[in-house]
Amino acid sequence: MFKWLEEEDVVSLPEALFSAITANPRGIALDYVLKVHPVRIGKLFKFNLVIGKRMSYEELGKLVKGFADFFSSRLLWRDFSETIAIFTLNCPQFWGAYFGAQISGATPALISLATIAKELRAKKPIEEIKITAEIREQILDAKPRIIVATDFLWPLLSQLKDELGDTTIILTRLADTLPFYWRKLYKKAATKEGRWIEPPPAKNVFMLNDVLKKIDLRPWSAFAYPDKEQVAHLIYTGGTTGIPKGAMSSHANVLSNIFQCRDHLGEYIQEGDRVLGTMPFFHSYGLIIALMSILNVQGPLIFPPTFEPKGVVYLLKKKKIQILGAINRMFKALLAVPALGKLPDLKLCISGAGKLDKNVKDEFERQTGAKIFEGYGLTEASPVVSVTLPCEDQPRTIGRPLPGTEVKIVDLETRKELGPGEIGEILIRGPQVMIGYYKKLEETAKILVDGWLRTGDTAYRDEKGFLYFVGREKEMSKINGENVFWLDVERHFLLSEAVDQKCAVVGVPRPGYEDEQMLVVFVVLGRGKTLDDLKDFIYSANSKNWLIKKTLAVSEKVFSEWEDAIGKVQKKKVKKYYEEQL
Repeated sequence: MFKWLEEEDVVSLPEALFSAITANPRGIALDYVLKVHPVRIGKLFKFNLVIGKRMSYEELGKLVKGFADFFSSRLLWRDFSETIAIFTLNCPQFWGAYFGAQISGATPALISLATIAKELRAKKPIEEIKITAEIREQILDAKPRIIVATDFLWPLLSQLKDELGDTTIILTRLADTLPFYWRKLYKKAATKEGRWIEPPPAKNVFMLNDVLKKIDLRPWSAFAYPDKEQVAHLIYTGGTTGIPKGAMSSHANVLSNIFQCRDHLGEYIQEGDRVLGTMPFFHSYGLIIALMSILNVQGPLIFPPTFEPKGVVYLLKKKKIQILGAINRMFKALLAVPALGKLPDLKLCISGAGKLDKNVKDEFERQTGAKIFEGYGLTEASPVVSVTLPCEDQPRTIGRPLPGTEVKIVDLETRKELGPGEIGEILIRGPQVMIGYYKKLEETAKILVDGWLRTGDTAYRDEKGFLYFVGREKEMSKINGENVFWLDVERHFLLSEAVDQKCAVVGVPRPGYEDEQMLVVFVVLGRGKTLDDLKDFIYSANSKNWLIKKTLAVSEKVFSEWEDAIGKVQKKKVKKYYEEQL
């Protein structure tokens, strides 16, 4: 049925990269934009200066081999039993380290910066940023032999110096791959922003450019490609409630998911399309979009180190972007940029990693003329499970499963398969389902059962096979014997004009009722609005058996502290706020 399902084209990721290099060595693989700098000359003349570097497939291959040669000299075993942690912002060096680790006999472990992203965006002095429990747990769980990190993150890593011991650390600057004149300009700007770190005097810490100068690159034939069933990477996930676990996806898992997406989207993606990477590469959603661009679409992957709304709008227009993957928070931020306007080249715009607000979708489509289509996935599925098609734009659906993907909905208690319209847990079976969690056999056994991936997400499907996301199984309360999903309650309150697109619901114990809960609703109110403006919504919520205990207004600042780097509300933080403040 599908050629790739017969595994004729499914190979390891480095093999796929080598094929792209061989087929198109001078083609542009990466178009890295470090900064879009506005320049004004006099009162009338102004323009944007793009500071960056276009990197061909051949140049990317050299960077990969440079990393691999150094890694090989520092690894003990080269049998994939050791990990190499990548702790960087988006930059070409991420890809050098990612593929370089794989061909040197190690497994890349992608360390999430999500828990410090807000502090980095706010330009908080790096010495004042404390390493978070989540970052600490990820690094210590991976036990990396080598860590590749953005240079100004060194003060955070140094907070782990006792635990890291003799771990080799490579520090790389965001401008390392740029021409000399841009590197000089970057040093001046980074020093001003407190983001310039001098090489630390430690025997196991190296600066990337110093390392690469001493390496004589070997030919590709000197490297052994990993087997396609070998672990391609670890991506740490804990959902919105759990602790980080390293999801192990194989090379076959990842490449199959890329082929699935291409088959599903068909005519909407063409070879050579220009793809904008706005999501962090350490996130499974950002990673799959970028890998699809580099290994399959083979158009330039255009990306900045971080998401800056004004700069992204400029790139959408200047680079004539055709494919954009983003999240609700990003679409909303782009709408706030006056220069957004029509985007005639943007033909495929996908929203993932959380719910997309209808008013954000409608306004973005009105202003730009582009359509946003929703997808569903999770890290454990490498990550894409379903995507809506432009010709199938149905309200609130997360689309139909990708080719080769089986989905069934089962009752939360009896585990029996349910029919159309019935809400239950989503189970997945397909070539993209992960191998398991890194060194966590018990956790793996709980989630991979009889060949099916238990997602912990709830949904229903209609008679045409379209899926409709309801919520997380853990983000649900039992009220008067019925399951009430917090996401449904959030959607209800977000319909109010009094709410400024931000709502979070959690369950709290219901006095006198064992195993039952009441709901607490947190909202950010619009300008001039009060909680009195929500009386009708509270009344209608209670009439639906939702049992609202309290509705509370919080500031935008407080709410943003609950959100991670991709805009997901961390419910454990909301509960902690309720317990401590109220």
